[in-house]
Amino acid sequence: MVKLEHILKTITYLFAATAWASVAGALDAFYSLAFSAMGVLSIYLDCRPSRRIPGWMLTVASVLILVHSLFRINANYFIEPILDALVILMAIKLLNEKKYRDYMQVYMLGIFILLGSGLVSLSVVFLPYLFIMLAFSTMSLILLAHLSENPDMNISAKHVTLILQHALIICSIAIPASAFFFIILPRANYPLFNFLGKGWAGVSGFSDKVDLGDLAEIQEDGNAIFRVEMDRVEESNLYWRGVVLDRFDGTSWESASRWSYSQPVPLNGPQIQQTVFLEPYGHRYLFALDKPLSISLRNADRSNALTFSMNTHVYNRLHYRAVSVISAILPEGSIDLNKYLHLPEGYSPRIQQLVGQLTGTADEQVTISALFKFISRGSYKYSLKNLPVSDAPLEEFLFRQKEGNCEYFASALGVMLRMAKIPTRLVGGYKGGYYNSAGGYYLVLQKNAHVWVEAYRNGQGWIRLDPTPYTMENPGLAYANSFLINLKLVMDTFNYYWNKFVITYDFSRQLAIVNALRSTVARSNLTFDLHKVDPRSLAPVAAIVLACVFGVMAARATRRARNERILAAFLRRMAKLGYTKARCQGLEEFLSKIVEEDLKRRAAVFVAEYQNLYYTDRPFTSEDAIRLRNCIKEL
Repeated sequence: MVKLEHILKTITYLFAATAWASVAGALDAFYSLAFSAMGVLSIYLDCRPSRRIPGWMLTVASVLILVHSLFRINANYFIEPILDALVILMAIKLLNEKKYRDYMQVYMLGIFILLGSGLVSLSVVFLPYLFIMLAFSTMSLILLAHLSENPDMNISAKHVTLILQHALIICSIAIPASAFFFIILPRANYPLFNFLGKGWAGVSGFSDKVDLGDLAEIQEDGNAIFRVEMDRVEESNLYWRGVVLDRFDGTSWESASRWSYSQPVPLNGPQIQQTVFLEPYGHRYLFALDKPLSISLRNADRSNALTFSMNTHVYNRLHYRAVSVISAILPEGSIDLNKYLHLPEGYSPRIQQLVGQLTGTADEQVTISALFKFISRGSYKYSLKNLPVSDAPLEEFLFRQKEGNCEYFASALGVMLRMAKIPTRLVGGYKGGYYNSAGGYYLVLQKNAHVWVEAYRNGQGWIRLDPTPYTMENPGLAYANSFLINLKLVMDTFNYYWNKFVITYDFSRQLAIVNALRSTVARSNLTFDLHKVDPRSLAPVAAIVLACVFGVMAARATRRARNERILAAFLRRMAKLGYTKARCQGLEEFLSKIVEEDLKRRAAVFVAEYQNLYYTDRPFTSEDAIRLRNCIKEL
């Protein structure tokens, strides 16, 4: 036998630890350490009940924590201070001498913490945390109901297992029921509290400005940037267009493209339908397969360079549809030559001399081919380490170090083409992706970030040129051939379906489900003539209905007959002991016939309990049935 209060405290500590784990990644390190220390201290105090922290001190600490959190809150840092405060408040409640109210407050704070974790990052991990915490809280409520009746109650291991089973059954019923109501309850197209759930923009492989010589962690991030539901295409076509960079100041590229609402550029080639699930990443650009014609978001702006952008930075998950044409050429009749040929005045005579040596007086096509081959197939190597750093990073890359990442290769080709009077711009986005056959989508990681070149040819338009050598040192290709990506694809399938069916579930999807059901009913032609119906075809349906009716009646009869079954079990036990009750005898008269005093005393205990329930019209509960059956076992 175990003391009920000890079991309740153990479950409460497990519940609190689970609540903390659900938001540990968003908490300040100091608050996580403080929670751990206070949890250990609370366990120690529970083992030494005579030593307790005065209640007034805990109350003062709670008030100070709340005030401190209020001063930390601002427009860009709203959720995290609240989570920090909730975690510490829950730890303070654990330090209290626990009464019924304290337990309930711990569980209420834990639920608020779990909901807060959804505002920070509502990933599929939310679901197991929810199930575990529901199971713990359900068990605790059952135990608290018993504890309120008898604070010193002991309980056997068998009953603990039974309570755990009941809690799991309740959760197993509650979660599917919640899923049902999630589907049918009306949804808004725009989440009301979306401004609270600003996603964390971590180290991003994507950049809307190429700074040569910047030693930031480029393309080293293995987190997902977006997932694209679409048919599989050739690997060489996996260029995800994001931003066009057309202004070069000698050390960096930036975007100066104008935004417009003009009609899409006419393109020839196969159209690819995509559904994009974009993660919050801290920039405003939208991605789609090169070349994108349209994006379904109404507040997305389109530039003259065929890129799309939001008017605010993306701090929440986005879900949109895109249509692209797979093409390496973007037709355009005329361009601003000064814009795409511009270089800083007097920029790098040494590079200018190299361009003259490589091209001479060659025509446009030969010039493009010569410079492309020099950069992509020459003595230059791809590397993410020891990137060229100097006041003239391109000269460092071209003439001395000859190692760099895609930004150096694309920048070198872009500058050299401009020096050769070929209009040029850079395109930033992502290259490649990992196809998940189970989900039918591409997973694109931050490490797939890439920059390539577009050169303008008269009579054709913009031609895509990618001078970066695609070697095993490239992070995207190296990762594609590793065991980690296969494991990541398996695990990412859960995240994909979670985002698709839960995070992005809105009113438009509800309408789609209703319309699909309506179309199914219309196609099935459910109108029928009763005279033409074969009665035998209705037999299975009638059998199912009758079975349900009899099942309900049997269940009710079973509940009504519980007292009769218990009495019958008592009489069978007495018959085995040599005493058979006559039909005309009452229970008191039957007891008077028993000779053995010990047996008579134990039988009298059962009879008194039974009659107390039967003659007061009290319902026979499960606890009553267990108590009476224990009396029978002691006969």
